Amino acid sequence: MVPGFATKLSPSFRLVSTYFISAIVSLIAVCIMLLLSYDEITGHHFSPKLLAITHMTVLGWIALTIFGAIFQLISIILKVKLFSEKLAFAQYAFHISGMILLVYSFWVFSFGALMITGGSLIVLSVVLFLINMAVTLSKRKKNNLTGLFLMASNIHLFLVVVLGLLLAINLGFPFIPGDHLSLLTVHAHIGIAGWIGMVIAGVSLKLIPMFTLSHGFSVKPAWGVFILVNSGVLGFSLFRIAGFGSAGDYVFVPFLAAGFILFFVQIILIIKKRMKKNLDLGIKFSMFAYSALLVAVLLSATFFFGHYDSVQKLNFPVLYGFILIFGFITQLILGQMYKIIPFLIWFHYYSSQVGLKDVPLLKDLYNRNLSKTQYYITNFSILLIVIAILINLPSLILAGFSFYFTGIILFSYNILSIYKR
Repeated sequence: MVPGFATKLSPSFRLVSTYFISAIVSLIAVCIMLLLSYDEITGHHFSPKLLAITHMTVLGWIALTIFGAIFQLISIILKVKLFSEKLAFAQYAFHISGMILLVYSFWVFSFGALMITGGSLIVLSVVLFLINMAVTLSKRKKNNLTGLFLMASNIHLFLVVVLGLLLAINLGFPFIPGDHLSLLTVHAHIGIAGWIGMVIAGVSLKLIPMFTLSHGFSVKPAWGVFILVNSGVLGFSLFRIAGFGSAGDYVFVPFLAAGFILFFVQIILIIKKRMKKNLDLGIKFSMFAYSALLVAVLLSATFFFGHYDSVQKLNFPVLYGFILIFGFITQLILGQMYKIIPFLIWFHYYSSQVGLKDVPLLKDLYNRNLSKTQYYITNFSILLIVIAILINLPSLILAGFSFYFTGIILFSYNILSIYKR
């Protein structure tokens, strides 16, 4: 019943659940923040509320989910046990503390000791994570493509938090020459394309075939993804840091676009080779997310190469960021959580009872009708918000966020009810 997602090498159920449940709570907090500041969504992307929401989403919802998933997956991908759960719990404490301080500082737009302390705690938590991963990876007997993606993601993760801390210091005590907003763009792309992009690409190579029972597909596009995305992030960042402005964009943004298009191609190749012909809800979430990624790639080209007045008028930076974070990354995570969490709970609480008494099927651990309703609500609300941003209508944005919040409440109730069971 459980296709290799949990093994005897897996970390404790408590560790992974701590990260996952905290991620869900963070997502609820993000929705509340969106409702409280809906009228600022149509403004400039460098604003207190948008910066706070973005960091809450990335550091809370996305990062905590990624860390929890990696702790669980590392034993499956590389056949090794996580080096230290104590380090992972210490990382969690520093991460939560730093996130709260940082998000609060952005929300009230207070530069200085509080923001720098928050950023420093985030860096410390990432250092603990990287030490844990380095020792764990040193025990592996052989590497694979997913492991290679995860190692690259760790490098990007370190770079993005260090640059973020430097930018936080620079806000209160300016010392970095050049354009702060240009460096902020570097920070965002190392984080989204480099760190999160590498994690998603690598983990998708493992999870999508596992959940669709796909075999015999080519991974050549995945190698292209690895080369193009890493080259694009490196080149884009170096040109911006060196002060060449957008000169490198014409070379390296197409690298990133081509890399993520290849990633979409790789997913299609996997889906075509599936033995499980009917796509379940978790995979449907994922397919919506991968489609949103294509839209975001097209918007990125418009953002970097479009006419300045048109880009500002339609608020492409905010639109691009929203589709990427909520349409692609968040929908992908929502879908995978409907797969991962039932697997974990079934393995830890029911697998030992097989043959001794009747045990529930995975699909019976959560309310499928509720999950379908949530799927349609979140999809509809994302499309509604995109339209509202395009036509610059705050009242419609509020309606979209209200629908979205409803969907997230349904998701949270559905997932947490599995734990209650």
